[in-house]
Amino acid sequence: MPTQDSLTLEQLVEYGKYNAVNKEIKSDGFPTEKTRSKPEMAIFSSSRYIETKDILAEMKRQGYRPATIKDLAELGAAHPDMQREFPIVALGSWLYGGGDRRFPFLHGCATMRVFFLCVERLCVPWHPICRFAAARE
Repeated sequence: MPTQDSLTLEQLVEYGKYNAVNKEIKSDGFPTEKTRSKPEMAIFSSSRYIETKDILAEMKRQGYRPATIKDLAELGAAHPDMQREFPIVALGSWLYGGGDRRFPFLHGCATMRVFFLCVERLCVPWHPICRFAAARE
């Protein structure tokens, strides 16, 4: 697969071969900054409910930045079965809607893989089942 620098978000999604994709996941809704192609990726998790600011602080402490939507699309294409184990959220890209931020995430089960947007409610922490994709700074 070519690197994310040479592909649009739509092309990365096509490479991912998802069964379902949120219609708002497209380049014009998620402007992307130039990032290092094929960054070193890591998955962060917590055994307890966690707020966005706390997971972002832990990423920064370990020398990572939150994954962008293109990082997540590339991760999903390269490791298609990972999202069948747990939802993977990219906190480095979001859309606003109804007063809430909506983050891209990958999820699935034995028979399907999806690329959707999940709502972050500012007063509700993330469930321990969630994982957070990050890229080395």
